[in-house]
Amino acid sequence: MAQSTLKIMQEIEAAAQAVLDDYERQKDAFKDSLSKDLEKIGQAYDQETQLQLADLEASSQKELVILRDELTETIAQNEQTVRRVLTDKKDELVQTIVDKVVERYGN
Repeated sequence: MAQSTLKIMQEIEAAAQAVLDDYERQKDAFKDSLSKDLEKIGQAYDQETQLQLADLEASSQKELVILRDELTETIAQNEQTVRRVLTDKKDELVQTIVDKVVERYGN
């Protein structure tokens, strides 16, 4: 009887071990599957991020060109305005300078 009980207990232990081994295999397979899925998601995210970055860089470059053109135009307009003001007031400025010199140093 003791032999029979021992044999039954060993069979139960072997069955339990088989269940645990199967559980470990399933757990490892699931873990591998999740890791692969996560890696695929990460790669897809990286690709999407790269595409968005490229689009952003392209639009930023276009915006930079536009801003530089606007700046160049603004500088040209300002220089033209300064020249026009100086030309328009040239006689007045010369007369003011002459008056100051005469006032300070005499006739």
